[in-house]
Amino acid sequence: MKKILYTLVLLFSFSAFAQIGAAKDSQEYITVGKVTNPYKWITLEYTISGEDKLYVLSFRNQEYTEIEDIGSIAFTATDEELDYLYTTFHSMLKARGESKNLEIGNGKMVLNGIYNSFELYVSRDGVPTKHTWLNKGQINKLFARKK
Repeated sequence: MKKILYTLVLLFSFSAFAQIGAAKDSQEYITVGKVTNPYKWITLEYTISGEDKLYVLSFRNQEYTEIEDIGSIAFTATDEELDYLYTTFHSMLKARGESKNLEIGNGKMVLNGIYNSFELYVSRDGVPTKHTWLNKGQINKLFARKK
């Protein structure tokens, strides 16, 4: 009886493993630019989705210092639209005390100008969820450009 019970338990445990399998399609992301330092990181990556480039902007949420909380926003953009985003980021460097809202992808970016940099808030459903900040050099690294 013990052998039959062990055999049944063994057979049922194999069927539990059958739910795990290799992913069929894995999208390859290409890094546009990356900013890293001891207390924050920001990356801009893209993948080709059909005829569109799907960009993902990811960053460490600066609200928390003790835990690793990640914020991200995904959007499709042409080269011209990405240039517009780059130019808008640069325009916020001199916009001390000003705010700009951008509807982008699956959410909204709120840019608040501060001295020689700006805060970037990502919001969904009208509620700011994550934030970081960027200065001129970090914008250039993120977009892999020099200005």
